[in-house]
Amino acid sequence: MKKAAFLALLILALSLFGCSGKKQANDNNSASDTGSGIVENTDNSDTDEIAVRNVVVAFGKKLQDVSLQSPNVKTDMKNSYGDLVSPELLKKWQDDPKKAPGKLVSSPWPDSIGIESVDKKEDKTYEVKGKIIEMTSAEQQSGGAAAKRDVSLEVKKDDGKWLITDVTLGEYESKAANENGSTITYKNNDYGFDFALPQS
Repeated sequence: MKKAAFLALLILALSLFGCSGKKQANDNNSASDTGSGIVENTDNSDTDEIAVRNVVVAFGKKLQDVSLQSPNVKTDMKNSYGDLVSPELLKKWQDDPKKAPGKLVSSPWPDSIGIESVDKKEDKTYEVKGKIIEMTSAEQQSGGAAAKRDVSLEVKKDDGKWLITDVTLGEYESKAANENGSTITYKNNDYGFDFALPQS
């Protein structure tokens, strides 16, 4: 009698296990199957956006390594920007460094790019808008930013790699504060730019 009860329980357990296995198999089959046993997500938009953001963040960190008034500016651009921007954009900046982003004076210097939006324009092309954050030693210790400048970047995937293909530099955000007397303005007539600095 005990053997019969044991066998009945064993058969019941095996039956339940079989149903569970079928359900799992059906669930797996409902996803996209490549035929290799690996299920892939067909929507790569999130992955692409992360890659685009990473390129812009890396580029922002390189801005302080390129002194636009250095006699070695072309080499510095190639070494710092070469893996992040398209060859066409790199050549454009090397031919006319005044149109390139980078470090204009020793302080403040461009520290990073704060991303505000990432918009997909077409297949494998994104527009990224943000601000170049400029720092001095004072901001390094106390936080904040010496100045912020609008920037817009176009990022495209070329031969399997995301590259910045265009950069548009905008105005300095802190100019408005200068009208209230809370900042002073630095002007560079040689390069035709000016930006606001805190009174301190």
